[in-house]
Amino acid sequence: MTTDELLNDKTKNDESCEDVCAEKINATADVCAEKINAAAGNEAEAFLKTFDLHSSLFLSVSMPAKPCIGNDDVDAQLFSFVANAPKGSNIHSIADLSDDWVKSNFEEIENMQQLRASIVQRLEEDIKYSFADLKYRKCADALILTLAVEVSDSEIAQQMPTVQKRIEESLRMAGVSKAVYLENEGISEDVFLERVREETRHVLALNKAMDEAASLSNVVVADEEIPSFLSCEDPKQFISDLVEKGSLEQARQAAARVKVMRAIIAAAVVTQE
Repeated sequence: MTTDELLNDKTKNDESCEDVCAEKINATADVCAEKINAAAGNEAEAFLKTFDLHSSLFLSVSMPAKPCIGNDDVDAQLFSFVANAPKGSNIHSIADLSDDWVKSNFEEIENMQQLRASIVQRLEEDIKYSFADLKYRKCADALILTLAVEVSDSEIAQQMPTVQKRIEESLRMAGVSKAVYLENEGISEDVFLERVREETRHVLALNKAMDEAASLSNVVVADEEIPSFLSCEDPKQFISDLVEKGSLEQARQAAARVKVMRAIIAAAVVTQE
Protein backbone atom coordinates (compact mmCIF):
# COMPACT_ATOMS: atom_id res chain seq x y z
CA MET A 1 0.00 0.00 0.00
CA THR A 2 1.41 3.37 -0.91
CA THR A 3 1.59 6.01 1.78
CA ASP A 4 0.93 9.17 -0.22
CA GLU A 5 -2.74 8.14 -0.65
CA LEU A 6 -3.32 9.09 2.97
CA LEU A 7 -2.17 12.73 2.90
CA ASN A 8 -5.61 14.27 3.15
CA ASP A 9 -6.95 12.22 6.05
CA LYS A 10 -8.15 14.32 9.00
CA THR A 11 -8.98 13.46 12.59
CA LYS A 12 -12.65 12.66 12.05
CA ASN A 13 -15.14 9.93 11.20
CA ASP A 14 -14.84 6.59 13.01
CA GLU A 15 -11.05 6.28 13.05
CA SER A 16 -9.11 7.12 16.20
CA CYS A 17 -6.69 10.02 16.15
CA GLU A 18 -3.90 7.51 16.71
CA ASP A 19 -4.79 5.65 13.52
CA VAL A 20 -5.00 8.88 11.52
CA CYS A 21 -1.68 10.07 12.92
CA ALA A 22 -0.07 6.76 11.99
CA GLU A 23 -1.33 7.20 8.42
CA LYS A 24 -0.16 10.79 8.23
CA ILE A 25 3.31 9.90 9.48
CA ASN A 26 4.06 7.90 6.36
CA ALA A 27 2.33 10.34 4.04
CA THR A 28 4.01 13.44 5.43
CA ALA A 29 7.39 11.75 5.59
CA ASP A 30 7.16 11.06 1.86
CA VAL A 31 6.56 14.74 1.21
CA CYS A 32 9.43 15.64 3.53
CA ALA A 33 11.70 13.30 1.62
CA GLU A 34 10.77 14.92 -1.68
CA LYS A 35 11.43 18.40 -0.33
CA ILE A 36 14.75 17.40 1.21
CA ASN A 37 15.95 15.64 -1.95
CA ALA A 38 15.02 18.65 -4.05
CA ALA A 39 16.77 21.11 -1.75
CA ALA A 40 20.29 22.34 -2.19
CA GLY A 41 22.98 20.83 0.02
CA ASN A 42 23.36 23.90 2.19
CA GLU A 43 19.59 23.94 2.86
CA ALA A 44 19.72 20.34 4.08
CA GLU A 45 22.66 21.24 6.32
CA ALA A 46 20.72 24.16 7.76
CA PHE A 47 17.80 21.85 8.48
CA LEU A 48 20.06 19.39 10.31
CA LYS A 49 21.42 22.17 12.50
CA THR A 50 17.95 22.75 13.99
CA PHE A 51 18.50 19.79 16.33
CA ASP A 52 21.11 17.23 17.29
CA LEU A 53 20.61 14.00 15.36
CA HIS A 54 21.94 11.04 17.33
CA SER A 55 25.13 9.54 15.91
CA SER A 56 23.51 6.12 15.41
CA LEU A 57 20.96 7.63 13.02
CA PHE A 58 23.34 8.68 10.24
CA LEU A 59 22.38 6.00 7.75
CA SER A 60 23.79 4.88 4.41
CA VAL A 61 21.48 3.83 1.59
CA SER A 62 22.07 2.80 -2.01
CA MET A 63 20.03 4.31 -4.83
CA PRO A 64 19.88 3.59 -8.56
CA ALA A 65 21.07 6.23 -10.98
CA LYS A 66 18.36 8.63 -12.08
CA PRO A 67 17.33 8.03 -15.69
CA CYS A 68 17.95 10.71 -18.29
CA ILE A 69 14.95 11.95 -20.22
CA GLY A 70 15.45 11.78 -23.98
CA ASN A 71 13.48 12.48 -27.13
CA ASP A 72 12.12 8.93 -27.15
CA ASP A 73 10.53 9.52 -23.74
CA VAL A 74 8.90 12.72 -24.96
CA ASP A 75 7.74 11.07 -28.18
CA ALA A 76 6.13 8.27 -26.16
CA GLN A 77 4.07 10.86 -24.31
CA LEU A 78 3.17 12.66 -27.53
CA PHE A 79 2.08 9.41 -29.15
CA SER A 80 -0.62 9.05 -26.49
CA PHE A 81 -2.26 12.14 -28.01
CA VAL A 82 -2.15 10.47 -31.40
CA ALA A 83 -3.60 7.23 -30.07
CA ASN A 84 -6.44 9.08 -28.35
CA ALA A 85 -7.25 11.39 -31.24
CA PRO A 86 -10.95 11.39 -32.18
CA LYS A 87 -11.98 9.23 -35.10
CA GLY A 88 -12.02 11.18 -38.34
CA SER A 89 -9.42 13.68 -37.16
CA ASN A 90 -6.29 14.55 -39.11
CA ILE A 91 -4.03 13.32 -36.29
CA HIS A 92 -2.39 10.10 -37.49
CA SER A 93 1.20 10.56 -36.30
CA ILE A 94 3.31 12.82 -34.09
CA ALA A 95 4.16 14.86 -37.19
CA ASP A 96 0.47 15.86 -37.36
CA LEU A 97 0.65 17.57 -33.94
CA SER A 98 1.03 21.13 -35.19
CA ASP A 99 1.36 24.41 -33.32
CA ASP A 100 -2.30 25.12 -34.13
CA TRP A 101 -3.27 21.79 -32.59
CA VAL A 102 -1.29 22.69 -29.46
CA LYS A 103 -3.02 26.08 -29.14
CA SER A 104 -6.45 24.51 -29.45
CA ASN A 105 -5.80 21.80 -26.87
CA PHE A 106 -3.61 23.40 -24.19
CA GLU A 107 -3.90 26.55 -22.16
CA GLU A 108 -0.77 28.71 -21.88
CA ILE A 109 1.14 26.53 -24.36
CA GLU A 110 1.46 27.94 -27.86
CA ASN A 111 3.63 25.55 -29.85
CA MET A 112 5.20 22.09 -30.00
CA GLN A 113 8.49 23.30 -28.59
CA GLN A 114 6.76 24.53 -25.45
CA LEU A 115 4.71 21.33 -25.24
CA ARG A 116 7.85 19.21 -25.42
CA ALA A 117 9.46 21.33 -22.72
CA SER A 118 6.35 20.93 -20.57
CA ILE A 119 6.46 17.15 -20.98
CA VAL A 120 10.14 17.06 -19.99
CA GLN A 121 9.35 19.11 -16.88
CA ARG A 122 6.52 16.77 -15.89
CA LEU A 123 8.67 13.67 -16.43
CA GLU A 124 11.43 15.22 -14.32
CA GLU A 125 8.90 15.91 -11.55
CA ASP A 126 7.70 12.30 -11.75
CA ILE A 127 11.27 11.05 -11.39
CA LYS A 128 11.93 13.41 -8.49
CA TYR A 129 8.86 12.19 -6.61
CA SER A 130 9.54 8.52 -7.28
CA PHE A 131 13.16 8.82 -6.14
CA ALA A 132 12.11 10.76 -3.04
CA ASP A 133 9.67 8.00 -2.18
CA LEU A 134 12.34 5.36 -2.82
CA LYS A 135 14.84 7.18 -0.60
CA TYR A 136 12.25 7.43 2.16
CA ARG A 137 11.46 3.71 1.97
CA LYS A 138 15.13 2.75 1.96
CA CYS A 139 15.83 5.02 4.94
CA ALA A 140 12.82 3.55 6.75
CA ASP A 141 14.06 -0.01 6.18
CA ALA A 142 17.60 0.95 7.22
CA LEU A 143 16.32 2.62 10.38
CA ILE A 144 14.36 -0.48 11.41
CA LEU A 145 17.43 -2.64 10.80
CA THR A 146 19.83 -0.27 12.58
CA LEU A 147 17.71 -0.07 15.72
CA ALA A 148 16.93 -3.81 15.61
CA VAL A 149 13.23 -3.19 16.16
CA GLU A 150 11.11 -6.22 16.97
CA VAL A 151 7.33 -6.60 16.68
CA SER A 152 5.47 -9.35 18.50
CA ASP A 153 2.84 -11.60 16.94
CA SER A 154 0.26 -10.25 19.39
CA GLU A 155 0.96 -6.67 18.30
CA ILE A 156 0.55 -7.67 14.67
CA ALA A 157 -2.69 -9.52 15.36
CA GLN A 158 -4.12 -6.51 17.18
CA GLN A 159 -3.29 -4.00 14.45
CA MET A 160 -3.79 -6.20 11.39
CA PRO A 161 -7.58 -5.60 10.99
CA THR A 162 -6.98 -1.83 10.88
CA VAL A 163 -4.27 -2.16 8.23
CA GLN A 164 -6.41 -4.54 6.20
CA LYS A 165 -9.28 -2.05 6.33
CA ARG A 166 -7.00 0.71 5.04
CA ILE A 167 -5.67 -1.42 2.21
CA GLU A 168 -9.14 -2.50 1.09
CA GLU A 169 -10.38 1.08 1.32
CA SER A 170 -7.48 2.25 -0.87
CA LEU A 171 -8.50 -0.36 -3.44
CA ARG A 172 -12.10 0.89 -3.39
CA MET A 173 -10.92 4.47 -3.81
CA ALA A 174 -8.94 3.31 -6.85
CA GLY A 175 -12.10 1.73 -8.26
CA VAL A 176 -10.81 -1.83 -7.82
CA SER A 177 -12.65 -4.49 -5.87
CA LYS A 178 -10.71 -6.88 -3.69
CA ALA A 179 -11.75 -9.79 -5.93
CA VAL A 180 -10.42 -8.03 -9.04
CA TYR A 181 -7.20 -7.15 -7.22
CA LEU A 182 -6.65 -10.80 -6.23
CA GLU A 183 -7.31 -11.90 -9.81
CA ASN A 184 -5.00 -9.28 -11.31
CA GLU A 185 -2.22 -10.17 -8.87
CA GLY A 186 -2.80 -13.88 -9.34
CA ILE A 187 -2.86 -14.49 -5.60
CA SER A 188 -5.14 -16.27 -3.16
CA GLU A 189 -6.89 -14.86 -0.11
CA ASP A 190 -4.22 -16.46 2.09
CA VAL A 191 -1.42 -14.74 0.17
CA PHE A 192 -3.31 -11.44 0.41
CA LEU A 193 -3.59 -11.82 4.17
CA GLU A 194 0.10 -12.62 4.39
CA ARG A 195 0.82 -9.36 2.55
CA VAL A 196 -1.42 -7.53 5.00
CA ARG A 197 0.45 -9.15 7.87
CA GLU A 198 3.82 -8.08 6.45
CA GLU A 199 2.55 -4.54 5.90
CA THR A 200 1.30 -4.47 9.48
CA ARG A 201 4.65 -5.67 10.79
CA HIS A 202 6.47 -3.00 8.80
CA VAL A 203 4.17 -0.18 9.92
CA LEU A 204 4.50 -1.14 13.58
CA ALA A 205 8.27 -1.59 13.31
CA LEU A 206 8.70 1.76 11.60
CA ASN A 207 6.57 3.56 14.19
CA LYS A 208 8.65 2.01 16.97
CA ALA A 209 11.88 2.90 15.18
CA MET A 210 10.82 6.51 14.66
CA ASP A 211 9.76 6.81 18.30
CA GLU A 212 13.15 5.49 19.44
CA ALA A 213 14.95 7.79 16.98
CA ALA A 214 13.00 10.80 18.27
CA SER A 215 13.87 9.85 21.84
CA LEU A 216 17.57 9.36 21.05
CA SER A 217 17.71 12.78 19.39
CA ASN A 218 15.64 14.52 22.08
CA VAL A 219 13.19 15.78 19.47
CA VAL A 220 10.75 18.37 20.77
CA VAL A 221 7.63 19.50 18.89
CA ALA A 222 5.83 22.61 20.10
CA ASP A 223 2.05 22.86 19.80
CA GLU A 224 2.31 25.37 16.97
CA GLU A 225 4.61 23.02 15.00
CA ILE A 226 2.25 20.04 15.01
CA PRO A 227 0.04 21.11 12.06
CA SER A 228 3.05 21.68 9.80
CA PHE A 229 4.13 18.07 10.24
CA LEU A 230 0.69 16.46 9.98
CA SER A 231 -0.68 18.43 7.02
CA CYS A 232 -3.94 20.26 7.69
CA GLU A 233 -5.89 23.09 6.08
CA ASP A 234 -6.63 25.10 9.25
CA PRO A 235 -3.81 24.79 11.84
CA LYS A 236 -5.67 26.60 14.64
CA GLN A 237 -8.81 24.52 14.17
CA PHE A 238 -6.70 21.38 13.93
CA ILE A 239 -5.05 22.05 17.30
CA SER A 240 -8.40 23.00 18.81
CA ASP A 241 -9.95 19.73 17.64
CA LEU A 242 -7.03 17.73 19.03
CA VAL A 243 -7.33 19.42 22.42
CA GLU A 244 -11.08 18.87 22.48
CA LYS A 245 -10.66 15.17 21.73
CA GLY A 246 -7.78 14.74 24.16
CA SER A 247 -5.51 13.68 21.30
CA LEU A 248 -2.89 16.41 21.37
CA GLU A 249 -0.11 14.23 22.74
CA GLN A 250 -0.81 11.49 20.20
CA ALA A 251 -0.50 14.07 17.45
CA ARG A 252 2.69 15.42 19.02
CA GLN A 253 4.16 11.92 18.93
CA ALA A 254 3.24 11.57 15.27
CA ALA A 255 4.77 14.96 14.46
CA ALA A 256 7.98 14.02 16.30
CA ARG A 257 8.22 10.91 14.12
CA VAL A 258 7.99 12.99 10.98
CA LYS A 259 10.44 15.59 12.29
CA VAL A 260 13.14 13.06 13.09
CA MET A 261 12.52 11.21 9.82
CA ARG A 262 13.14 14.43 7.91
CA ALA A 263 16.53 14.74 9.58
CA ILE A 264 17.39 11.08 8.98
CA ILE A 265 16.56 11.41 5.28
CA ALA A 266 18.52 14.66 5.00
CA ALA A 267 21.56 13.18 6.74
CA ALA A 268 21.59 9.85 4.91
CA VAL A 269 24.66 9.09 2.83
CA VAL A 270 23.56 7.98 -0.62
CA THR A 271 25.66 5.64 -2.72
CA GLN A 272 24.83 4.54 -6.26
CA GLU A 273 23.80 0.95 -6.85
